[in-house]
Amino acid sequence: MNEGTPIVLHSPRLLLRDFEEDDLPAILAYHVDPTVARFWEETRTEDQSRAWLRETIAGRRRTPRADYIFAIIRTADSACQASAVDVPPLVGHRVPAVGGHRVPVPIA
Repeated sequence: MNEGTPIVLHSPRLLLRDFEEDDLPAILAYHVDPTVARFWEETRTEDQSRAWLRETIAGRRRTPRADYIFAIIRTADSACQASAVDVPPLVGHRVPAVGGHRVPVPIA
């Protein structure tokens, strides 16, 4: 697979895929949500959200790819939940993060 090739993972109820420009409205909705922001230092502005999305999209084109950040999509209605599954590589571990929670998982 080429480094810039988008990744898509399917399940019966969900789809995990690389973020796209069209996901900005969903990202804005959760970046300004105080319930979500309690896991961050503060809510994010539209400009910060737009910059995050641009950086996330650009990151999949880097060689080697350093981060794998996926949008969570409901297959029933194709709605982007704009949550992210972030799997950054670490020495000896990969750390999946869902909704801001990270759990170390040893690499086999």
